[in-house]
Amino acid sequence: MALFTDGAVTSIEDLRGHDTQLLNVATVEGIDVTRKLALAHEELCVEVAGLLGRLGLPGQPIAPTAIRQVVVTPPLKLWHIFRTLEMVYGDAYNSQLNDRYAGKRDEYHEMVKWAYNQVIQGGLGIVTDPMEQAATPVVRPSAGGLADGTYYVAIAWTNAAGEEGASSAPATIQVSGSSFAVQTTAPPKVKGW
Repeated sequence: MALFTDGAVTSIEDLRGHDTQLLNVATVEGIDVTRKLALAHEELCVEVAGLLGRLGLPGQPIAPTAIRQVVVTPPLKLWHIFRTLEMVYGDAYNSQLNDRYAGKRDEYHEMVKWAYNQVIQGGLGIVTDPMEQAATPVVRPSAGGLADGTYYVAIAWTNAAGEEGASSAPATIQVSGSSFAVQTTAPPKVKGW
């Protein structure tokens, strides 16, 4: 399961699933949607850390590592999607003061509040033994007889309980009359991949 700190919680495709005009607006208004995704993630990190701080016992602060135990749940993902869309349309509105964009900005602002309430009602997903996203493996040619072609290799690390972290970005290798070997350098707590 993906951890909140693994990086991108959502993609541009996730955003487009909620707003088909997103890329047109971004192009016309010169908005970097990838940067807005990152900024929304940073803002949610601050808010999630605040939620974790309020969950602690009085006088006992939550350890700074606690945010690394938060998993991406459907409500948290929606919160991120709507926050990013709100930021995009806020930027578009502020560049042109176009009411068309103000309506979308306000709509997504309400959706942000709704998704936040869903996170509060359902709670944050927390794991006791977080397994971060695996690093992209190293793939090298080796002897063997795989079918010729291009292969994509992604891995996920597992902990002692067999719980899996998010898959790595894929490595690519072209094979012709051979095979390939996969290597990874994992942190000490990783028990398998």
